[in-house]
Amino acid sequence: MVFKLTHGSDNVWSETVLHKFDGVNGLEPSGLIFDNSGTKLYGSAYSSAVGAGLIFNLASDDNWAETVAYEFSGSFVNGAEPVGPLVLDPAGNVYGATIVGGSNDVGVVFEVTP
Repeated sequence: MVFKLTHGSDNVWSETVLHKFDGVNGLEPSGLIFDNSGTKLYGSAYSSAVGAGLIFNLASDDNWAETVAYEFSGSFVNGAEPVGPLVLDPAGNVYGATIVGGSNDVGVVFEVTP
């Protein structure tokens, strides 16, 4: 799940669940980053309905609804099973890495464009 922790004036933290994953819409999320405007969170999910993982975003102005930006097909050429942190450039392109795929099946570095 994706959650937010808020520090209260009473010095107690409270949790708000922003989004729950169910395996179809992603599994084992990681690498959350905000976009340049601070209104969307981007992340990767190690697995998905296809089984090869995906890149998603959650929009704050849409009650943190999930949009799949890219779903890995399992093709070794394009990679599969994204892990680790993502990087976002000023143009909105998302960069990351997978642990499967590529010419030697040891992962790829990818770019997802809006």
